[in-house]
This record gives sequence, structure tokens and C-alpha cells, in this order.
Amino acid sequence: MEPGALVAVTPNAFSRRRAALLASNVRAMLSARSLGFSSVRRDGDTVIVEADDPVFASSAVGLLFGASRVSIARRAGTAMAELAAAVSQTATGLLLRGERFVVRVSGQTPGYLARDAELAATSAIVSSAQATGARPGTASAHDRVIHAHVARSASYVSIFSDEGRGGVPFGAQPGPVACPVHDELSAVAMLESLRQGHDILPVMAHSTDAERTRLMRPICRAISSIPRASSRADFARVPRARGAARLAAAVDAAIASAHDARAARVCVPTSPLVHADGLADALGARVRDAGLAASFPLSGVESRVESHAAALGIGPMARHVARLCAARMGDVPAGAAPPPARQSLGVRVGPNMVHDALDSLARGR
Repeated sequence: MEPGALVAVTPNAFSRRRAALLASNVRAMLSARSLGFSSVRRDGDTVIVEADDPVFASSAVGLLFGASRVSIARRAGTAMAELAAAVSQTATGLLLRGERFVVRVSGQTPGYLARDAELAATSAIVSSAQATGARPGTASAHDRVIHAHVARSASYVSIFSDEGRGGVPFGAQPGPVACPVHDELSAVAMLESLRQGHDILPVMAHSTDAERTRLMRPICRAISSIPRASSRADFARVPRARGAARLAAAVDAAIASAHDARAARVCVPTSPLVHADGLADALGARVRDAGLAASFPLSGVESRVESHAAALGIGPMARHVARLCAARMGDVPAGAAPPPARQSLGVRVGPNMVHDALDSLARGR
């Protein structure tokens, strides 16, 4: 990576007023992953990271929620001429022969419109990249997008840029929420809780070892997005059941874990687009009768819930989510069952965390 490269984290509309929390999460994530950095600071609402290795740092920061874009970028001035020259210099080194490109400028442009800066930068790129045959594209037909973001004191031209995961920063909501995970749809609810700013306590309710192995992956994926080195997860073996009975058993296990961990909320993984309101009411009452608050993270997820599974990192399971959306649920059993035996585990983040967690459970740790 060239000298002077930075990691620029642009918050989305929901996170701009939480830029300080996003910066704190970036710092915690880099420390938890043992990635060296010299500073994490804010330039307006943009978080700027001076990291020892911007590539690894951007990959780690990209797991966090609250950003609209994470870029490896070069710093430039905010004047339009300086910005256009920096975009042209960066693009000249990136564009391949015959590529079609578009320039996107965002942020607070001082004294000029973002569209004017895009046109000036495009003209500068065409002049400097004549030998490669690179040419302007359109919004719908292009090979590469050159992003530039104008912050308060500088602009940042992307060498590499990727979309953020949206949502709000971790810790935006107070206290942890116990999230029952018994199938792929409840895994989406757990990840959606994290996306909404909650700290999460995953509680897997499984009946077989095969189920435990299948559901470990989304739990580990969620824990990887938390800016700390390890997180607690609970595992409860529940009786075989289907539909509402299985969902009620998972919620009961989460209620027991919430009391044990002193969490004030329990996630109820139902969606009004999938389930009848009576099911959500019954499970919510079950949680409130236990002295806890019920959270319904799937209430704001659109009907294409399987696409949200892919966006939240469990894409291969999207077909299971679609199948669960069409399943019959039945009625919630009356009365809470005795709490199942649970096993708590500190899941450490790492390249082999799924296998390490399964091995630790097998050893009873």
C-alpha cells in the first residue's frame, strides 16, 4: 500500500450524530484484533484512521455497523481544483486500459456543488489518462467508481472503497439483549439487533449436534462484528419441536440467560410480515411476565427478508429463511417450560472461531 494511505469511515445518516461512538468502536475493534494504528480521529463526522496496515484495518473496520462507506484513501485539500487534481492522480494509477469510470463526490463541499467537482475531476482524468483509453461511463454502465468525500478540514479520495453495513454503531442502545437463535430467521433477528445498536447475548436453542454446528456460523459472524476480543454465548439443548412450540422453547431459554446475565431485554424473533400478530403478542407477554422487556428487531425488515440474510452475512442460509417464512407456526404452548440446562462459553474471535467454539463445547468448557 502506498505511503500516506488512510482509512476513512463515513457514517450513514443514522450515525452522524453518533460519530464519537463510531470512532470509539473503530478504536476498540482495531485493539481487539491486535492491529496497530497511530491515531483514530474525527474530521467532522468522518472517522480517519492512521493504521500500520490500512488493508487489514479497513477489513476489520468494515465489520462494524454504523458506516455507509469504508475506504482506503489519500488526503487532499477541499478546494475544487485540489480535489479534482487528487482524484485525477489517484484514478490514473487505478484505471485499466479501456475502463469506463464515474466519479462520485459526497460530503460538505465548500463554495461549490458536488456535481461541479465530479465534472471537473472527470475532465482531469480524461486529460491525464488518454494513453490508457479510459473514458467516462454512466451511472448504469461503468467499470469503476472513483469515490471522494469532502470532510471539514480535508477531502479523502478512495484508492479502494467498499459499502458499509449500515445500521447504527454498537452500543447506541443501552444494555445487552438476549437473542434466542434456533433457526436461520432467528439468526437474522440476532444480527438485526446488533445492527440496531444493541449489545447481544446469543442464546442457541438446539436439539441435535447437527443443529448446533449449523447455527454456530451465524452466531460467530455476529460476534465478529462486536468490537471486543471475545463475547459470551449460551447454548441450551431443548426438546424436539416445531413451529411456535420450538420458538417458545428458544424464548424461554433466552429469558433464563437474560436473568443470569442481568440483561433487561429479550429479542422476540417474529416479523409481522411472516407471523400472525397473536404469536408476537403471546411471546411478548411471556417475556414481560418474566420481568423483562421484549424487543422485536424484525418489525422493520422488509418483505424480502432473505436478502437481508445475505446482507447481514449469512447469504448461504437465505434459502432456509425463505422456507421458514412460509412455514406454519401453530399456537404457543400455555405456561413456560422448566428452563433447560445451559452452557455458557466465551467465544474468541479468530480465523477458526467456529471450530474452536464447537471443540470447547464438546469438552464442556
